[in-house]
Amino acid sequence: IQIYDDFTGDYFMNQSEDCLSANVWTPGTDNKRRPVIVFLHGGGFLLGGANHPTMHGTQFAHRGDVVFVSVQYRLSVLGWLDLEGLGGPEYKHSKNAGLLDQLLALRWVQQNIAAFGGDPDNVTLMGESAGSISATSMMLMPEARKLFHKVIAESATFAVNRTPARATKVTQEFLDETGAKNLNDLLALNTDEIREAIDRLILRLNLKEQIFFEPVLDGDLLPKDPWKYVAQGHTKGIKLLTGTNQFETQFWLLYHRKQMRLRSRRILGGLLVDGLEVKPVDVARMFGTVQEAYPNRTKSDIYMDMLTFELFRYPHIAFSEIHGAHTDTWMYMFAWKPPRLHGIGAFHALELPFVFNNLSGWERILGDNPPRHLAHGMQDAWIAFARNGDPNHRGMSSWPSYRTADRQTMIFADRSQLASDPERNLRIPWQRPSAASTSVVWQTRSRSQTSVRSMTG
Repeated sequence: IQIYDDFTGDYFMNQSEDCLSANVWTPGTDNKRRPVIVFLHGGGFLLGGANHPTMHGTQFAHRGDVVFVSVQYRLSVLGWLDLEGLGGPEYKHSKNAGLLDQLLALRWVQQNIAAFGGDPDNVTLMGESAGSISATSMMLMPEARKLFHKVIAESATFAVNRTPARATKVTQEFLDETGAKNLNDLLALNTDEIREAIDRLILRLNLKEQIFFEPVLDGDLLPKDPWKYVAQGHTKGIKLLTGTNQFETQFWLLYHRKQMRLRSRRILGGLLVDGLEVKPVDVARMFGTVQEAYPNRTKSDIYMDMLTFELFRYPHIAFSEIHGAHTDTWMYMFAWKPPRLHGIGAFHALELPFVFNNLSGWERILGDNPPRHLAHGMQDAWIAFARNGDPNHRGMSSWPSYRTADRQTMIFADRSQLASDPERNLRIPWQRPSAASTSVVWQTRSRSQTSVRSMTG
């Protein structure tokens, strides 16, 4: 169950509370122990689903001889509303129910994937956007870590400020929207009433509250300080392939380009100051840094670029630093520019049709002849990583793991190539002095992905 959104209408087929299903693509139901990829979809924990044609696993199964699994999990209030205060201990984990759905799916894979020709001892957890927040959150859960062996994290990392206090605040806001006074009042709501209340909540809190729904750092299922947890080596042994798109937040110009262009300072600057708690003096400093890095861009574009680095790029860099100190980690940046969207670069989720090698249906954005070689190269890297724990393959130049000494990053574009510390002139000003040591890197100003309506992906 989720709100309706015309822009991503493909997700809204067959909505049902009976949603905990899995899709499996396999080359054969035999005794061959193939690598397994388990995919968690994005959508800001508000929208999305595993039934979108772009995210079908056919090409992974055919091209890579792997078993590909995608799963559903509960969204929005049904998956992430904190009801412990209303329902008592029985509802202790209601604020992370969607995460427990994903954990259940991983258990199902361990118990059943051999019947689909898969190897339960070689499972890669892959997620994009909210799915990537989920996958990296699973790295923080001891009970989950024994159910997978590698992680592919696209465009987001674990939550860093989704505290129980914030979760309680959103619960009260939702109660105010519904008029509910107790748990029985909530249980009496029908599907349409729940969906309409969510819609009103998002419109009212849009850009005022950074996060509506995502995994909560409760100190039980998830540690309260994930940066410190990773830096201490608790995620050691999980190989990681991670990265972002070059201009992630340009995606939201597709939703409301004119409004973003005309009101960029108030909307985007306000989000940085009010939603992300960045000091105004730092906003001004960031603006100058981005303007120098990307000259000839409009003021709106610069604000969007600031959000890209604050919400997406820098958290991945910081995560790669501290996790890469313990376990092999590879970093990428997707930088291919869609030819039919002038002025918009590699926006959020644009890598998906290439990673899945499902380019049809994207002609309006990708053009009539999208670079099939880019799709092959990216998917083969993902397949190689799932098979061997290393994304290198014959069709690409050498891709070394990420180290702070050189920060080698694979740039995926028309002509993919390796780059040392891309956007260095942005990284250094963003990085606090304390981040020079990986032992205290969690103190950096690194924010989680915004999942308000204008920032869902």
